[in-house]
Amino acid sequence: MIEGYAIADDSRIRKAKKIIVCLEFVMNKKLRNMRLLEIGAGSGLISYELSKHGNEVVAIDIQADTLKKAINNLKIQLTEYINFQIADGINLPFKSNCFDVCICNQVIEHVPKNKQEELINEAYRVLKNKGLFYMATGNKLWPIEPHTGLPFLQYLPQLIADKYIKLFKKIDRYDVSLPTYWKLKMMMYKFNKIIDLTPHIIKNPEKFYIREEIPSHFKLVTKRIPLRILSAISSISPSWILVGVK
Repeated sequence: MIEGYAIADDSRIRKAKKIIVCLEFVMNKKLRNMRLLEIGAGSGLISYELSKHGNEVVAIDIQADTLKKAINNLKIQLTEYINFQIADGINLPFKSNCFDVCICNQVIEHVPKNKQEELINEAYRVLKNKGLFYMATGNKLWPIEPHTGLPFLQYLPQLIADKYIKLFKKIDRYDVSLPTYWKLKMMMYKFNKIIDLTPHIIKNPEKFYIREEIPSHFKLVTKRIPLRILSAISSISPSWILVGVK
C-alpha cells in the first residue's frame, strides 16, 4: 500500500534518496539506526524513506491538514520508527541535543525572512554534538524563481510581486523569501563546519539522484570541469545543498 502511493510521487522518493546519499557522503558511513528530525515534512514521503533503515524519524509540519493527509495517504501506523507531529520549526518542542540529523529540505524560503535564522538556531540546538544539519534551498539571485518558474519574480518589491504572481499563476501573494548563498552561510554561523555539497552533486548527478534534473549537454560539460572550479562558482548555482556539522 505504501509503495503504491510512493510510486505516484517518484520525485519525492528521488529527493529522499538524494538526502540519504548526501548525508552518507558527509558521514562516510550508512545512515542507519539514527534519530532524525524533518522540518516541514509535507507529504511524508521523505520521512518514510528515511525511516526504512531503522532510523527513528520525527516528521513535523506547521499545518495540521498536511500531516493528516500524509498519514492517510501513506497508511502509516505511528510506530517507533516514524512519528508525525504538528510543530513550528522556529520553536521546536524538543529538548536540546537529542537528534543525530536535522533535515530542512526546501523549507527555509517559506519562513519569514526575519525568522529564518531562528529556525536554523533551533535546528542547531536540538542536534547532538557532531550532529548534521541538511539544508537545501533555492538561490534568490537565480533569474528564474524556482517555485513558479516566473522570471525575476523574487527581485520585485512585494506589491509588484503580488500582482505579477496573481496575473500569471492566480496566486494572491508571493510569500517566498529565498536567501542568497552568503546570507545562508552567515545564518549557519554556529556550526563548526559547513560543507557545500552542491559542486559534488553537479559533477555526479547520477550518484545523487538528480540525473533527470540536468540536461544531457550540461552534464557532459560539468564532468570535465575540475571540482575546485565548480566549488568556486557554487554561489551562482540555482540551488544549494549545505550540511552543517555541529
